[in-house]
Amino acid sequence: MCETLGRALAAEPVKVEGECRNARVDAHYVSFDLCGRDSDCPDVVRVWIPANQIWRIRQGLESRWSHPLEECLADGRCVVVIGTAEVRRTSIQVSATGVYINDFDAVGSLQAQLNRLPSTLEDLGIPPDRLSPSETRQKLTLDRPPSRIAVVTGKSSRAYEDFCAAFWSTAKRKGAEKFPRPQLVHVPFRLEGAGVADELVRVLRDEVPESRADAVCIVRGGGPWSDLWPFHSLEVVKAVHDMPMPVFTAIGHESDRLAIDCAARGSRGTPSSLGEGLGWAFRELCSRSVPRVTGIKSPGTRVAGEPTELEEVKRRLAQSRARCRTVEAELSRAQATLEDERARADAAQKHAFEQGLRSGERLATNRAVEVALIVTVLVTFAIGGLAVAVGELVFVIVALAGVVGAARLILEWVRTAPERGARWQRKIREPKEPTVL
Repeated sequence: MCETLGRALAAEPVKVEGECRNARVDAHYVSFDLCGRDSDCPDVVRVWIPANQIWRIRQGLESRWSHPLEECLADGRCVVVIGTAEVRRTSIQVSATGVYINDFDAVGSLQAQLNRLPSTLEDLGIPPDRLSPSETRQKLTLDRPPSRIAVVTGKSSRAYEDFCAAFWSTAKRKGAEKFPRPQLVHVPFRLEGAGVADELVRVLRDEVPESRADAVCIVRGGGPWSDLWPFHSLEVVKAVHDMPMPVFTAIGHESDRLAIDCAARGSRGTPSSLGEGLGWAFRELCSRSVPRVTGIKSPGTRVAGEPTELEEVKRRLAQSRARCRTVEAELSRAQATLEDERARADAAQKHAFEQGLRSGERLATNRAVEVALIVTVLVTFAIGGLAVAVGELVFVIVALAGVVGAARLILEWVRTAPERGARWQRKIREPKEPTVL
């Protein structure tokens, strides 16, 4: 039958008009959902634009409305699609050859309902700011330890198993053993199809009170947005808001924020996180109401001087703070030692630099003395020889003065001989650098 219907639809182009939702716009891929109007369970047609039609459709929409294609296909926009349709297993997909927008400012009925949602919640006494996704991070609270918790979900829902596993893994831990374990009652209802909102309202008003539950949890796994739309219903919000016991919800994905979540006392993104959050709330309520006791005692009593779990946590916190202060003190001492070592290293470096300067000065003086000695000896011998040859008194006096100067230079050279010896010893001991070929 699906193949026959698919061939009939593909025989000629079809025209579909509806409200655009969940558009995905890429350079090589464009798709969006086109849903029908005025329905609590919208009929959805999946529309995709072939790669060879993307440029033409983009140019047509952007040139007419002066907005990028992402804004033209915004949620709630009324769009007309012309193309060929094919039937898939559970949906109809249209390959669009033309996309048109008659009125850029018009919005569909579903988007109009979402736009009216804040004022509707305020009329019911619910703060509109609870629509914020940050509300899912608020702490879950219970008035008293529940004896029965009604879990409203599908008949064979995986969400019920995830919720129970997460709840028991948290509630069974140490600290909640003095209260009787709460009983989880599965209250099934239909999750898909038309009339889901009416079915959920009937379950909350009729079947949940019969279960004698102290708390209610409405859980559902993820799915397409059209399956989650009934949880935006005003009747469902009123039914949850009027419940005499606390109601908690975990519907859809982490990013979904529905109207039913605003009417509930608390909500989480997934059934597992809701079960874990309620388990922690149950443990905290038990530890605050009845302290942990040891020894033989009658029910409802406690041993004098026995610390509660909260006091034990405070004691451990104080010990942790004391250890932190000890570590900070040790760190301060290590920093002071490091500063002292750094100051000593700077002083040693300065002293070595000054020693090097003085050593350089002495080396230069020694070299000058050696050169002057050699020159003086040579000049003295030359003048002495001239004095002997000529026999003039002046040359004799000059030669004697040269001998005296040479003697002083020899004495200075002899005085600095140890330094030169030590320097030569260092040169011999120092390894020679390898020759780079």
